[in-house]
Amino acid sequence: MNESMTKYLFSVLVLALLLSGLSDTALAQIKEPEVIDMEDPKTPLSEGYHNSLGFDLFVNNFGFGIGGTYGR
Repeated sequence: MNESMTKYLFSVLVLALLLSGLSDTALAQIKEPEVIDMEDPKTPLSEGYHNSLGFDLFVNNFGFGIGGTYGR
């Protein structure tokens, strides 16, 4: 290939890449679907009980923490 053809192909490639960045790729989702209401999950351990007890232990860059929760 000669030099002018190479420059032409390079400029076409750059133009195609620039124009592809401007295209809107989110045309498929015009409207969000409605949220489906679901029942709370039931497990054999939670049947008939309404109390909850939890313990937390965490470590991060600023130190550590210990906590607990109780809910009725």
